[in-house]
Amino acid sequence: MTALTLAGVPLEVGPAARLTGIEKRVLQELSDKDSARASTTVRGFRLELEDATIDELSVTAASTSDPATVTADGGRIGLSHQMFQAVVDLTTGSGVLKRDPRTVFPLQVTLRVIMCGQLPAMGMVPLHAAGVLIGADGVGLFGPSGAGKTTIAGVSPHPVLSDELVVVGGSPPRIMSSSFFPAGCVTGGSHPLKGLVELARGTKLSMVPLDPTEAFRRLLNVLMIPHTKALWRASLQVLAGLVGEVPSWRLSWSLTHDPWPAVVSSLRSTGESPGRSVSHEIVKGSCH
Repeated sequence: MTALTLAGVPLEVGPAARLTGIEKRVLQELSDKDSARASTTVRGFRLELEDATIDELSVTAASTSDPATVTADGGRIGLSHQMFQAVVDLTTGSGVLKRDPRTVFPLQVTLRVIMCGQLPAMGMVPLHAAGVLIGADGVGLFGPSGAGKTTIAGVSPHPVLSDELVVVGGSPPRIMSSSFFPAGCVTGGSHPLKGLVELARGTKLSMVPLDPTEAFRRLLNVLMIPHTKALWRASLQVLAGLVGEVPSWRLSWSLTHDPWPAVVSSLRSTGESPGRSVSHEIVKGSCH
């Protein structure tokens, strides 16, 4: 089996003899470069590979652009796609991926689902967000598709961790790249998380503080985790702690005005904010 870590999540993929050359390269590219496995005695999530033919999977030329169908039954996640079939069992820490070995897309998708499913138990969550380093500190810029994550990352004068998927959480709060969208980005490393910024398109530049409860509600829309009750309960607790410690804003912006001075100024002017908390009833109610 080939061992690797994704945002601190230990995994084992194999058997090694079944990995193709391109799959080996992808595993090497994705694995955390500066993060040793937490312990050599800790068994990573074990993903077994099985070969399948194109005829078995009914692969079509356009199938890579179609999303996989994801089902959840307790801790068991199923992935169904024209190019692959996978079962990921978060309870046992094992899974099976049946794919055409000439394609690498199935392995990438399955590993991303495993990573996102394992993170909440580690006190971390994956967000549909861009991550940028301002000095030694990180900021997460989140929002739905079309909010401008890739655009604002593209005009950033600061190093970019990712323009699509970042991992946040921990105590003290940290931000790191997921390694899945590294093109033109700085990969690897865990950095202090000093702010969360919701992006919104607008004709005027404005940056308005969000109270913790409102930030909590809005971050729910960008959680990138499989839909199981256990994962959502754990993720909500991570988010509640996060917004209690990290200041949040809503940034309305356009390419007409450079947004980065406002972001930098807000981060630098924010000190400790005692008493920030999220209602337990909100966390509890969000589980339904």
